[in-house]
Amino acid sequence: MATQEYNNNNSTIEFIKKNKSLKEINSLNSFRKKSHFNIESLSIFFAGGLNKLKARRVTAKLFEQDSILNDSLNDSKTNFYDLDKKELRALTLRKIIRMNELFEQTLKNKELLEQFNEKQFSDAFTHWIEMLDRNVSMRLGVHIRLFTETLNSQGTDEQIQLFANSLASLSIFGCFAMTELGNGSFVRGLETTSTYDSITQQFIINSPTLTSFKYWIGMAAQTATMCVAYARLITQGVDHGIHVFIVPLRCSKTGKLLKGINIGDVGTKMGRNGLDNGWIRFDNVRIPRQNMLSRYTTVEADGSYHKNPNIKPQIAYGALVGGRVAMVEASYKTAAMAVTVAIRFSAIRSTFGTPVLNYQTQAYRLMPILAQIFGYNIASDWLSQSYDRLTIELTNGDISSLANVHCSSACLKAFSTWFCLNSIEVCRQCCGGLGYSSYSGLGNYYNDFAVLVTGEGDNTVLAQQTARFLIKVYNEVKNGQQNKMNRNEDIKYLENLNNVEQMINKLKEYKNREVMSIWNDSLLTEICNLISLIKVNDVANRLEKEIVEKGNTIEQSWNNCSVDLVGCAKAHCYAIIVRLFEIKLENELLLMNSNNNNNNNNNNNNVYEILKALWRLFSFHYIESELAILLANDIITKVDCQSLQIQIQELCFFLKDNCVSIVDSFEIPDFILHSTLGRTDGNIYEHQIFASLSESNKIDQPDQQFLNYVLPKLDQKLHQTFKVKL
Repeated sequence: MATQEYNNNNSTIEFIKKNKSLKEINSLNSFRKKSHFNIESLSIFFAGGLNKLKARRVTAKLFEQDSILNDSLNDSKTNFYDLDKKELRALTLRKIIRMNELFEQTLKNKELLEQFNEKQFSDAFTHWIEMLDRNVSMRLGVHIRLFTETLNSQGTDEQIQLFANSLASLSIFGCFAMTELGNGSFVRGLETTSTYDSITQQFIINSPTLTSFKYWIGMAAQTATMCVAYARLITQGVDHGIHVFIVPLRCSKTGKLLKGINIGDVGTKMGRNGLDNGWIRFDNVRIPRQNMLSRYTTVEADGSYHKNPNIKPQIAYGALVGGRVAMVEASYKTAAMAVTVAIRFSAIRSTFGTPVLNYQTQAYRLMPILAQIFGYNIASDWLSQSYDRLTIELTNGDISSLANVHCSSACLKAFSTWFCLNSIEVCRQCCGGLGYSSYSGLGNYYNDFAVLVTGEGDNTVLAQQTARFLIKVYNEVKNGQQNKMNRNEDIKYLENLNNVEQMINKLKEYKNREVMSIWNDSLLTEICNLISLIKVNDVANRLEKEIVEKGNTIEQSWNNCSVDLVGCAKAHCYAIIVRLFEIKLENELLLMNSNNNNNNNNNNNNVYEILKALWRLFSFHYIESELAILLANDIITKVDCQSLQIQIQELCFFLKDNCVSIVDSFEIPDFILHSTLGRTDGNIYEHQIFASLSESNKIDQPDQQFLNYVLPKLDQKLHQTFKVKL
């Protein structure tokens, strides 16, 4: 039998071009035609305003036209998902430098600056960077959010000014050396020491044990020239606890490690391998006395230690909130990418002649994710605004809101990142076998995002920090000290901790009603608030019994109730979001009525109905997970449970016909989505094959392992019987 050229990719490409099918495109567009709301209006809502949306569109276009930022424009024959660690890190650095250049060029563009200010462009750049490449966003996050913000929050005005210009221009690359191999982010347990030598007026930074090695330090392995190192300050023989020091790592002329600095790479990770995480061992590294960040405390030349009496040390904790704010934002955006892929694929993929999106089980898995994306989008915007206000307050020495914002950021970070990671896996499963392909993007989303669940505070620990705040509020309310509460919108409902029985009795009146049932819109926020109040009450009573009746210590009692305490944090988190979502919905209704009165009805009515359905599904989906507590308190019946589940299915069915246009409203360009299955044009099968034809997958001759191990074992006579004789 004659043989051909071993594998001719060109013939495959020609076959695909000659046999183009419109079936997939038509299937996707048929779902788009089913929706009757104004996509532009929903895009504005999701972006947080028209100006934000316009700035994002302009920035996306700049990125799309750049051959370094848009992988589809470069000359490489290797697919992004086939790059090895070395190639990925090189590309990551090229993108960082190019983004910095592009941003500086944008700020010099007079035409663009007439439309947008610097903050709008900065926000738009940040928005796309996290979605475009999470290696890039993490590296920039380490430099800007961790290194720079630590310097700004804990350094003196003189120290900040010294670094200002170099940080913005990337003349310095900074990293954040806090976590240790044996202590993680348990700050009070850190072992690295900084011992002051009054003779030389220098600090000696040292890693005294294996467990004190700084570990997981982003940008340490290859890039950072300096770090902010967290270490125990020892002066005049006294350990003053953890302080922060600026420690140079590499020579700015040669790139070589400085004396006493030992650095290694932590190796290949689940994801974000374009980020050079490393470990650092300090071997009696000497730094000048001025390298200690001294906004709150100072060490004089003679080694005497002084605290600044005019600055509250709690202000330093404000910097931790910023990282959590960014993670909540990253959560809904990454989930939006994943659900866009899964929904578009489900609208195209056909089984027994029907798109799989039409199957109830597919919609039942995907529509709640869509609803939660909108919920966390709204919560993220609110949290960001709260953090901006807090930053101003802290600058003025006002810490009255710090505990409240810390509580909200902790629970929203925990439950948004859990939600996102779980949602990506659901979306992968909804894409069947093709979802397992790297080219779908979903595996990359999952592996890159997973670190956020434990990064900057383990989620379970953060949830318990929220619970600690809730128990504190419980004690204040029970002791008649409501005046101590900072009456922000998110915790105002906690004033009802003394009224739980009355609220339960009120809701009992709605049991088994068919008309004006307990699941009517006017009660959803109240139900979610009540779930949180019941949980806080119950766990507070349990804690008291553990201490008073069982004689346990506070620590033992807390541990014995920790599962329920995490449940309290979840209930509080969802109570916040349901109420925030409801407020946004009320504002949208006012906008709709205003447009109708002005004869400017551009389908805003339908956008309102979409948002209302998403809010109801968000609320119902959460309440469904808490039916046990409602049943236990005799608030609902079996009939009410069945009614809720039917309404969830009906909402999923309604949103199913609109969901393709809803994800279109996210306006995520294909080059940022980076998925063969989530393409806007619907050509998923064509691009799946094209991706597999990349240079790294090329098969141009018999595989050497085949020749070594398989060929010698083959039964030649048997194989000959199946060949066509020519």
